[in-house]
Amino acid sequence: MPQLADQWRLLAPDFPGCGYSDTPNDFRSTFAGYADVLYAFLTKLGVQRCVVWLHDFGSQSGLRLAISHPELIAGLIIQNGDIYEDQLVHPDRPRRAALADLRDARAERSRRA
Repeated sequence: MPQLADQWRLLAPDFPGCGYSDTPNDFRSTFAGYADVLYAFLTKLGVQRCVVWLHDFGSQSGLRLAISHPELIAGLIIQNGDIYEDQLVHPDRPRRAALADLRDARAERSRRA
């Protein structure tokens, strides 16, 4: 971060239950819950537009932030972002079938390209 600090305003929030932060009893420990925390953090600091650097499980939280508040996001940098299988499919649908459909759709797009 120091290499970027001479040209950019850098903010590094400490999420609930991570680093030095406790987890409040009423905190929703979900990707959406972390996205809400990030939105509140940026809003409190008066950030109107930003590029968000997403890493590991933060990628899912940041993507949810971008989907729910696209006006806030100028860009995303995603490093080592994970894909969580349970986030890809509806809970009532068998995962294997849903993942097979995703693979088939990707293969079809590749054939067309």
